[in-house]
Amino acid sequence: MGAENTKHLLRPIKIDKPIRNTDDFNGSKIDLIEHCNNITFYIGCIGYMQKEYHLTEQQILSARRSNKEMLQIRMFICWLVKRNSTMKDTLLSRLMNVDRTSCIYLYNNFQHEFTLLTQAEQQYWLDIEKEIYDTVESHGKIQQSVAPAIKKRIPRSYVPTKETEKYIKSNYKEIDYEYEVKQFRDYYLSTGDVRYDWDSSFRYWIRRSFKMDTNIQTRRTNSKTSRVVATNDQRIREYSDRHNLESIPSTTKLINKE
Repeated sequence: MGAENTKHLLRPIKIDKPIRNTDDFNGSKIDLIEHCNNITFYIGCIGYMQKEYHLTEQQILSARRSNKEMLQIRMFICWLVKRNSTMKDTLLSRLMNVDRTSCIYLYNNFQHEFTLLTQAEQQYWLDIEKEIYDTVESHGKIQQSVAPAIKKRIPRSYVPTKETEKYIKSNYKEIDYEYEVKQFRDYYLSTGDVRYDWDSSFRYWIRRSFKMDTNIQTRRTNSKTSRVVATNDQRIREYSDRHNLESIPSTTKLINKE
């Protein structure tokens, strides 16, 4: 990447699947994220020239050979994009409003002129390149942190994070944590469902499980059978008290022992 011109080599932007033509823009969001570094760098170059030289995008992309200063800027942009990204000539030529042959001409012409410049003049262009590259690289990191999450299946070795484990054990002490982890993992391995965040799904699973257990206990306590047993028990005790009979064991306790 410009090793013959730059003393301090710039780190290359890694692209696994470069954009081959403008039809790729109709792909999924994931595809666009994979290819965004190419386009981001191109936009960064155009934006820098607009701000630095007070030019419009139309002026940059419509420059003809008669305007030598504008033509030099166009050549420089082509040179930058080809050096710092893996964008194909076909796409770059469309973005630069020229045919593929002209795109190659712009790159080669600036490369040739660059070798004829003095060391100070070369450093001037390299400083601009580095400033653009550093800005785009920082922007790329920000973009990466807010990129849409991808749905995926639960790993066979899934274990909640330490933060999730601490949250559950401190807020739901009645829950059998290890048992719920196994149940959760086996259930979603069997269904093949996909989720954005499996830790969030597990926390929801625990809350729902806790609520279901609480409701079951409440229904058992408030059920008709429980009320009937309690009423009969009270009546038997009252009868035994009136007739001085021996104390009768609680019916409820006998049922529980069985």
